[in-house]
Amino acid sequence: MKKIITIMMVAVLALSMLAGCGSTKTTGSVATDGSTSMEKVIGALGEAFQNETGISFTYNPTGSGSGIKVVQEGRCDIGLSSRALKDEEKASGLSGTVLAYDGIAIIVSPENPVADLRWRPSPRFILVKSPTGLRLAARMLRSFSSAAKPAAVPVTVSSPSPVPRMRDYQKEFENRVSFIRGLLAESGADGIVYGNSGGKDSALVGILCKAACNNTIGIIMPCASKRNYNQDAEDGLTVAKQYRIETRTVDLTPVREIAIQQLSAAADLNSAALTNLAPRLRMLTLYAVAASENRLVAGTGNRSEAYVGYFTKWGDGAHDFNPVSDLTVTEIYEFLHWLNAPACIIKKAPSAGLFDGQTDELEMGITYNELDAYLFGETVSDTAKQSIQRMHDKSEHKREGIKHYA
Repeated sequence: MKKIITIMMVAVLALSMLAGCGSTKTTGSVATDGSTSMEKVIGALGEAFQNETGISFTYNPTGSGSGIKVVQEGRCDIGLSSRALKDEEKASGLSGTVLAYDGIAIIVSPENPVADLRWRPSPRFILVKSPTGLRLAARMLRSFSSAAKPAAVPVTVSSPSPVPRMRDYQKEFENRVSFIRGLLAESGADGIVYGNSGGKDSALVGILCKAACNNTIGIIMPCASKRNYNQDAEDGLTVAKQYRIETRTVDLTPVREIAIQQLSAAADLNSAALTNLAPRLRMLTLYAVAASENRLVAGTGNRSEAYVGYFTKWGDGAHDFNPVSDLTVTEIYEFLHWLNAPACIIKKAPSAGLFDGQTDELEMGITYNELDAYLFGETVSDTAKQSIQRMHDKSEHKREGIKHYA
């Protein structure tokens, strides 16, 4: 029997998301055991899951150690632990599915008065907005289906909602590394350069590029924003140290100041022009280094942001290749978890660092949960749908490229 431990009590919360989503009722039972820290929450959600699906759900809160032990002994379907598996436990044949790090998931119905609350970057709080949270439920269901069950109590739960399955990140890693190596051989380039912003996307790109080419360098390019010099730079260095990526720093603040001074003589610069200066100066820097050292410039944009045009034309949108452009923000984080990337990258609120206090979600006006759910064909609110489509239509010129007379 394949033994499964689901790390962090968030796992069973996924069960509640199926309620009201048209799931198919069936018979059977699910037995769980483990951490006592969320006994009341798990009990309530388990009852709702049982009522909705017809599947008997039992939870025996006797502690993380017990949750691990009963799975080892084959006396439980799923064990719940508030700690990671120890090496000796892994050696015994256990495998862990990490659904959240040190967090509690709060499921909020779209009809709930607090439905507009956003996810906040705290290690103790994760807000999952139903029904887009079905992705989390899909992970839990995969844990069910991958565990051997006694024939007398088959567990089958289905939902008509189109939910994505997690990628095989071992294959994704191998294929992307091979892709990068192929480009290097084809181009005759000696190495790779990318912008190390201290964020999720640049972290993943840096890891992949370093795995493909030892001669990979990341450039940290602070520009005007205080966080560029502090948190972003520190996080970028943390990733670089862990994966042994050579790092250089170019301070672009004085360059920006001179550019504004000179450009102001030609035009009255508006907020859009000023905000986009930093990413365009970074592009200039990366290509200057690339040209000087025969390198390819790696892009760091993801599928979610590309769809709504959340990038700067001829700024971070300019590069020679991009090994993560097909991945949504959700998948970027999944990949980083799989790679054991630093927690400082995974837990921080996504931000382009264009100005102090800026976050991606606040600037876009939607959450990444909503955006990714939309891209996966899941149900989102009419407001979110309209916002996403409006941004997509307005930014089409960014994705079309240069128009040529023919």
